[in-house]
Amino acid sequence: MSKDESLNSNKLVHQLFEEQVNINPFNIALICQDEKLSYKELNKRSNQLANFLKGKKILKGTTVGVVAERSIDTIISILGILKIGASYLPIDISNPKDRVLFMINDAKIEFLLYSKHLPEEFKFHEVTNIDVHREFFLNGENLENINKLSDLMYVIYTSGSTGKPKGVMINHNNLLTLLNGFNNVSKIPDPLIGTTICPFSFDVSVWEIFSVLCFGGTLCILTEEVLKMPRYIVDYICKYNITNAYIPPSLLNYIISDFEKRNIKMPIKRLLVGVEPIKAEVLLRYIDLSCEIEIINGYGPTETTICATLYKFNKNINKNAIIPIGKAIDGYNVYLVDSNMKLVKKEQVGEILIGGQGVSPGYINNDKLTKEKFINNIFDDDNKIIYKTGDLGKLLDDGNIQFKGRVDDQIKIRGNRVELSEIRTSILSIEGIKEAAVIVRGDNDLNKNIVAYYTCEKDISTYKIKDHLNNWLPEYMIPSDFIRLNEMPKNKNGKVNKEILY
Repeated sequence: MSKDESLNSNKLVHQLFEEQVNINPFNIALICQDEKLSYKELNKRSNQLANFLKGKKILKGTTVGVVAERSIDTIISILGILKIGASYLPIDISNPKDRVLFMINDAKIEFLLYSKHLPEEFKFHEVTNIDVHREFFLNGENLENINKLSDLMYVIYTSGSTGKPKGVMINHNNLLTLLNGFNNVSKIPDPLIGTTICPFSFDVSVWEIFSVLCFGGTLCILTEEVLKMPRYIVDYICKYNITNAYIPPSLLNYIISDFEKRNIKMPIKRLLVGVEPIKAEVLLRYIDLSCEIEIINGYGPTETTICATLYKFNKNINKNAIIPIGKAIDGYNVYLVDSNMKLVKKEQVGEILIGGQGVSPGYINNDKLTKEKFINNIFDDDNKIIYKTGDLGKLLDDGNIQFKGRVDDQIKIRGNRVELSEIRTSILSIEGIKEAAVIVRGDNDLNKNIVAYYTCEKDISTYKIKDHLNNWLPEYMIPSDFIRLNEMPKNKNGKVNKEILY
């Protein structure tokens, strides 16, 4: 398979990797510090691990935990698990012990793979710990595939509104849909040299890994030491001629500034960005330093396999504009609906619902939450389930979607039931408003007040906002205070941190 062809939609991810082993066995597959593995070597070691795991009676359909360390052993673990028909759960042991133990118990993990050293506090009696950083003198040939496309591939835990994390299940077909849809929007770089900036417990890392290994490229694993400083990342990008990368919003400005200071060209040819709104001005600087670069803004919750919409960045965009999140990629359907589940018209704000082949089958061992968030698709009989994202989007005239934040909670004020999201949506519909958050202050019905916070691209008076809201909302829903912020406070997941606003 050449890099210009779509992936075989009937093959599983590890089979696609094995195809690359047959095509280019001696090409370098992995680099981490001074260690390198060819495709042939990586395949042999993952096959040997797979046979070892089979000997442990790990059955098809089992979910196996993997300590998500930045090492070659982690990639070997992932491939070995997939080859025996199991799925993997990446676990970040920098998380509190109780949170890790909750995930292990919630996902019913019986085996945990780790490399080199596992701290004593994480050697739970509930699981069998397996050190994969050693020689497995077993058969290194490919195993017979026993999986179907609908079988589970990985589980990733995300923050839950109930106060406990929830495990999102993704199957092989979900990821293949994403990879093919992505490649229909963007070119595969040549040479294909990718990197891992995301933690392996974050879903974008799956794109980082398999957008390279399924296409015969070289995957460079950044260590924690390299990730400590943007200038170290720039050194790494230049040293290894990285052409395929995801850079999170928190690093975008720092990395491009370092390139500018050095006055050198950037080797990256395909750059994925996303997670939170990004100003065009920053990305225009990337284009100035790499005429070959293709920048893709991706949007999609973990429940929809990394990205459900993509936007190919256009350098003709206004530099002060917030980049749209784009349109549904092949294999996905995106709907914007009002509170009555009616599709909104262009230039209106609605909740984003996502359907299609990239949508998760649900949350592991949590049927109740799955039924709540994954609902029947009333718009399309072919894709029976759609995911309620809780995100707001505005449908632009050109068909692209502009991200507009989150849906807020329902409250009661002076006897009236109020959706704070409705107030927020009304504020967001005002031209020039970028983000908005609405909270309630007061501990009883007598002193409750609705307060609105907002950011905007230009000066917008409180009078104008109130006048707009008075045309749409009853008096009891009009905020008593409007507070303009230079920047909306966010938590590490890119969501508005309301705790700071109270």
